[in-house]
Amino acid sequence: MSEIEFLQLLSANQGIIGKVCSIYCNQKEDYEDLFQEITYHAWKGYATFRGDSKFSTWLYRIALNTAISSFRKRRPTIDFVEVLPDTIFKHK
Repeated sequence: MSEIEFLQLLSANQGIIGKVCSIYCNQKEDYEDLFQEITYHAWKGYATFRGDSKFSTWLYRIALNTAISSFRKRRPTIDFVEVLPDTIFKHK
């Protein structure tokens, strides 16, 4: 499978990537970064695409897995304080 075939298939199915990106991204920059990362992973794995499923199905799984992985990496960690400081509320 050649680079030209991949680009044609990717172009025909780029809406799939766009939909996944729009679910996982709120900002344009994040959307573009995720779109690029999904495209990279699809190109990297294209040599192993056997054609057992439709290209769109294969691309959707790559897009979803990449988006989930990206989401997990950027999710902020929450630090919990074991003991809350005492606060005094004054009522008027």
